Amino acid sequence: MKSKFFCLIAALTMGFAMPAYAVEACNDEMGHVGEKKTVQGKEAEHLRGYIGSTGFDYEVWFAEGSGSMTYWDNGTFSAEWNGTDDFLARVGLKYSEAKTFDKFGDFSADFKFIKSGSANYSNIGVYGRTENPAVEYYIVDDWFSAPSEDFLGEKVGEFVVDGDTYDIWKIRRNTQPTIQGDMSFWQVVSVRRNARQCGHIDITAHFKKWEELGIKLGVMNEVKMLAEAGGKASGKIDFTYFSVNESAASSPEQLSVILETAKPLFKSGIAQVFDIQGRYLGTVELKSGVSLDEVVSVKFQQPGKYLLKQNGSSKIVTVK
Repeated sequence: MKSKFFCLIAALTMGFAMPAYAVEACNDEMGHVGEKKTVQGKEAEHLRGYIGSTGFDYEVWFAEGSGSMTYWDNGTFSAEWNGTDDFLARVGLKYSEAKTFDKFGDFSADFKFIKSGSANYSNIGVYGRTENPAVEYYIVDDWFSAPSEDFLGEKVGEFVVDGDTYDIWKIRRNTQPTIQGDMSFWQVVSVRRNARQCGHIDITAHFKKWEELGIKLGVMNEVKMLAEAGGKASGKIDFTYFSVNESAASSPEQLSVILETAKPLFKSGIAQVFDIQGRYLGTVELKSGVSLDEVVSVKFQQPGKYLLKQNGSSKIVTVK
């Protein structure tokens, strides 16, 4: 599941003032925050789990060679691989296949990474699946080697979003191995014409465009940021800024119920700060005798509402 608390907070604060502070992954600093854990991959075995209190789901897998993924409590992650026929590491939102994307709010991602290495094929961007119908999808923003038409299949359209043109491709994969077992499915891929290593992805805009082009998506299984490299690939990647979000709409009256269950008991020390949609903004140091709103105001210098998290405690702070 996603960082459900963030999703609910975003849903419940429609009509509340949003922070004027804008998330700019290419310019803002996020960095690796909290405890560091490394997962050593096992050949042809999908290793999955959850990252700290973020609720983000992670997965690492490879065929041949070796590979690993390291993640931190705030969801940032890195990965390394050597001599792999195929390697993937992905982090993001996992769903229970109960609703189609249009029954959620808007999906988006903010990211910044550095990479090195080489691969015969690769995809860096957003990845996910839907079921009933089964569709595997990619939004490719960068690569070690550009995706080839042999992999992409038939070009079915193009559109402009997030400052560039994406070409849209689809192909039918017949009886292919998946995490659900061998099955047939459609694969749809949006490829950015100009590769980038940081920025914002309006994921829902791609969903809507694909359906406009006749590619029907099923119920949501996952929405994640992906690094994939294959063809005797060796390399590494480090996501120093990472966030995958889903914002929804609901009644503000429920906000007090959510906050009551959040146990806003803060102590001196480091707290993470997010905007009201759950996007990570940075950290602040809390000190005895200094109010939360004062600390946030000094750090971000923008009026609005902010979400603070510390050791499982959460609180909305208003800066005037």
